[in-house]
Amino acid sequence: MNTLLDIFENKITQSGDTITIFYYDNSNLLGECIYERCEMIGSMKGFKRIVHLLTSTNMEEVIEELYNRGKINGPQDLQKINYEIKTHSRELLESYLKD
Repeated sequence: MNTLLDIFENKITQSGDTITIFYYDNSNLLGECIYERCEMIGSMKGFKRIVHLLTSTNMEEVIEELYNRGKINGPQDLQKINYEIKTHSRELLESYLKD
């Protein structure tokens, strides 16, 4: 899926149960999304399930760069870019976890 965020380089690091996705432009750090690994146990059958929750984002500079490049036009695009940040970082996370 092509998104506005594809123009940025990214790097994924893991420390314990924390996975961080960094967004760069020309080697300059612009933003990050942080996921935490959690183990959930079902209340009825007691099955364990591993999930990764998006616990923090710092994407202000990414949004500003998209605005400066004319990719978004202002506050009316914030809902769209918030959705793209969540889905794009989730896709990167899922790809990382498959490897």
